[in-house]
Amino acid sequence: MLLSSCSKTPPIIVKAPDKFVPAHLLQPCSAPFFNVQVWGDYPDYVARLMLILEKCNTDKKAVADILALKDQRNSHELDHKKKIN
Repeated sequence: MLLSSCSKTPPIIVKAPDKFVPAHLLQPCSAPFFNVQVWGDYPDYVARLMLILEKCNTDKKAVADILALKDQRNSHELDHKKKIN
């Protein structure tokens, strides 16, 4: 004798938290200490400043990627809800 049950299981929708972006990515970027005493110190300061700006831009890109992923998940949830209804 064969037994069967429902062929469909209801989908489980997990909501993403509102605070989806890690806090360390939202911290403001600060410039290195301005300790230029002679003209020869400027290249080092500019190099440090460029490095910090690059890191800051990397953090902001990570935030944008996380938010894009969240938007993509939300659109998939809406598509899935439309299919169910």
